[in-house]
Amino acid sequence: ENIRYIEELFEILPLKGEKNMNGNGVGGKIFTLTGKMSMGRKEITKMIEEKGGSVKGISMDTNYLVCDDPGSGSGKVKKAMEYGTMIIRFDQLMGMINWKPNLKFYRMIIVMHNI
Repeated sequence: ENIRYIEELFEILPLKGEKNMNGNGVGGKIFTLTGKMSMGRKEITKMIEEKGGSVKGISMDTNYLVCDDPGSGSGKVKKAMEYGTMIIRFDQLMGMINWKPNLKFYRMIIVMHNI
């Protein structure tokens, strides 16, 4: 029964900078998009913003540069490398957006602590 309550809490309690636990890797992060993507930029931006992240131009504050070819040598890739920004592919971004908490881990903690 406690597990059910925890699962419900994950759905309704926001974490700082995000709307819920799903998409945890995106909340509060700044993304820059460059190159060809398999989805439109407006759609990608909407998905990131719905998870609590934002999309802006490349800067020192950017957490992730999302690109189709990290080895392209484009201006944004060079800037990202200069700034120490993590460069990821579109499929990695989608993994971050679709992240869900590991409920088995939380169940184990509850059993261990007899909550």
